[in-house]
Amino acid sequence: MSWFEDDLEVPNEEPSWVKIGPLDRFVVNRTRVVFVGVTKVAVLRRPEGFFAFKNSCPHAGGSLGLGDIAGTIVSCPRHDWRFDIADGRCLDNAIYELRRYTVEVRGDEVWVLV
Repeated sequence: MSWFEDDLEVPNEEPSWVKIGPLDRFVVNRTRVVFVGVTKVAVLRRPEGFFAFKNSCPHAGGSLGLGDIAGTIVSCPRHDWRFDIADGRCLDNAIYELRRYTVEVRGDEVWVLV
């Protein structure tokens, strides 16, 4: 046993549902960035439902919540690389993938699984 094992706290690695706000705060066709713990999550409400993804571009760290949206494609405002928020793939370099989160509407509240 090492000197720190008694004090070691293992973080909960299981995803959990977190309420991110009332439904009426999410305007259709607009992205809203919310904090879930220390993670910034970009949430886009579309007529067909919600998309949620990590706000930080996996390539250059740009705020994807500020990026242009065309259909399900978000462009990083820092370098214009494009990511499909429906499946996470990067259209400009296949080694990068966008972290996505599941969203549910429960009554008049929006929840995200992180």
